[in-house]
Amino acid sequence: MIQCRGRNADGFVTGVVAYPAHAGTLIEKKICGSNLVCNGFGMYDYVGYTGLLREKRWGVLGHRDVNAIEDRISNLGRGDRIPLSERPEDVSNARQWTRAPLGDTLMSFASLGIFTIAFLVNGVTILGAQQQVPAEDKILTYQQQFLEAIAPIFKYFYIVAIIMVFFGTIYALWEVYNRTTYESLGAVSERVRRAGAGRLRPWVYLYVAVAGILLVLTGLDLVALVTPSTIVGGILAGGIYSVGLLYVERVALPPGYRLGTVARVLLIVAAIFLTLAGSVALIDYLGVAPW
Repeated sequence: MIQCRGRNADGFVTGVVAYPAHAGTLIEKKICGSNLVCNGFGMYDYVGYTGLLREKRWGVLGHRDVNAIEDRISNLGRGDRIPLSERPEDVSNARQWTRAPLGDTLMSFASLGIFTIAFLVNGVTILGAQQQVPAEDKILTYQQQFLEAIAPIFKYFYIVAIIMVFFGTIYALWEVYNRTTYESLGAVSERVRRAGAGRLRPWVYLYVAVAGILLVLTGLDLVALVTPSTIVGGILAGGIYSVGLLYVERVALPPGYRLGTVARVLLIVAAIFLTLAGSVALIDYLGVAPW
């Protein structure tokens, strides 16, 4: 997370302050696209995390007849609701299962927000004053000054943090994205769903290894490769997914299991904002923007 925030937040702010020639590109392509995704958003990540819930057997995914339940839900007709018990005690018990992920989400994004604000402020006051923009081989170098300003020894904490960032990213490539692949293909292929995530793992590992080696050997621009997937798979897909959630929970869930008023309003706002922001970023990336 620090890697992304450092690059986008600091690069954007100092670019506007000290390098106005870069401001247009940074505003349109960074703030509308990568910055939101790097602050903790990406549909490919969330699909993978959903798969991890299956691995940990969370909630109904731990039921001994989970396969039969999934088959029954998959075969529901258009307009049919998921057959869930509407007894008050069952509804209450089901809602209690949502408290843990809700708390995790709130704490995670609160932390992300705090760190993002810290990087934005330090980007203006420290890097902006020195006209330093993280780029090329110094994409993560200048930001260590944020901690050095407190005490010189703290720069080593920054180094450790960056190492942990890369470790988490590498782990996600092997573990989370295997689940992303399985959940995505399993939704449209019964054969894949029956085989399980383990059968896909060698193919995902092979893809990651080959793609990584080619990226290193060919010297392709990583930012150029990541930008379209960031816009489509992050912002725009998030907006579409939010709209889908609004539709599915209204059509498929009994009233007792649906979102409350506050949550529904927030989801509507998110759907509108992410869809519009993703569309603007994609149009600008394709070079067909009228502005």
